[in-house]
Amino acid sequence: VRRGAESIDVPVRLAGEPVRVGIRWRQDDAEPGVMILSDVISGSTAHEAGLHVADRIISVGGRSFEDEQEFRALFQNAGRRPELL
Repeated sequence: VRRGAESIDVPVRLAGEPVRVGIRWRQDDAEPGVMILSDVISGSTAHEAGLHVADRIISVGGRSFEDEQEFRALFQNAGRRPELL
């Protein structure tokens, strides 16, 4: 809405996938079976839990993983508050 103008609808297409708990991660071939946090969204569940950029995740719900595909599967099935180590 702008002053002196009619309101208009503007379609917005979001890029990427939703960030479920507020983290993004990356892999490093030098650390197999580890996901390294590359972003922690301020105010997110992850931020409130005390996670920081460069933290390492080695298990989800007590289960280790070998690659990003396995990590994603564990993470998606872990529920609202996944236990990360």
